[in-house]
This record gives sequence, structure tokens and C-alpha cells, in this order.
Amino acid sequence: MLLYGIGLVMFGFASKGWMMYVILIPYCLGGIAGPALQGYMSNSVPANEQGELQGGLTSLASLSAIFGPWTMLAIFHFFTRKDASLVFPGAHFILGAVLMLLSALLAVLSFRRNKAPVENTVTSDI
Repeated sequence: MLLYGIGLVMFGFASKGWMMYVILIPYCLGGIAGPALQGYMSNSVPANEQGELQGGLTSLASLSAIFGPWTMLAIFHFFTRKDASLVFPGAHFILGAVLMLLSALLAVLSFRRNKAPVENTVTSDI
């Protein structure tokens, strides 16, 4: 998640097109956070609550896919309009980085509070 945040900050301040290719390296490496966090959460709930967890995660992803573009577009518009007091086309990336780093902080605090994940052993009568 920190790599995502770093990548987003770098996107926000990139001034040349070629920089995007370099910045993609830490940003894409941040992609390992999603499956790792989902695995940790999955191991933290009993087997009979897995559907509820996955449904909740999918709902959150759907909400962010709906409201995220609107929010980022509004921020981009605000900082790029002709009468803007501060012109900063990368402001929406900085907001994304702040939200990602806040998420990382919340994840760390949650990990410290819930140290022992529930063991999800499924037995089969095969």
C-alpha cells in the first residue's frame, strides 16, 4: 500500500510523459497489497462468514468504482479551471495517495489489534 501511495504522489508531480513509465514500477508493485490484504482478512474470519466478507469487499470495490471517478474528476476540474487560484493538474493523484496512506495506517492498526487470525480448516468427506 505504501508503494501505491508513493506511485500516486509521483504521478501527481510527473511533468513528462516518459516519467509515467518509470513511475509505473513502484505503483504496479503496490498491486500485491490487494490479494495479500484479502487473504489476511479471509484468514481472520471463520469459514461460515467468508461469503459475508467477500460480499462486503465487493460492495466496497463497487462503491469506489462508482464514486471515485466523480470525486477525482471534480478535483481535477477544480485545480485546472481558468480561474483556479492554484493550478495543479495532479491534485487528484495526491488525494488518492493521502487516502491510500490513510488506508495503510488503518491496516497496520488493525493488524496490531487482531494479531491471531482464525484458522479456516475445511474438512471434506471425500
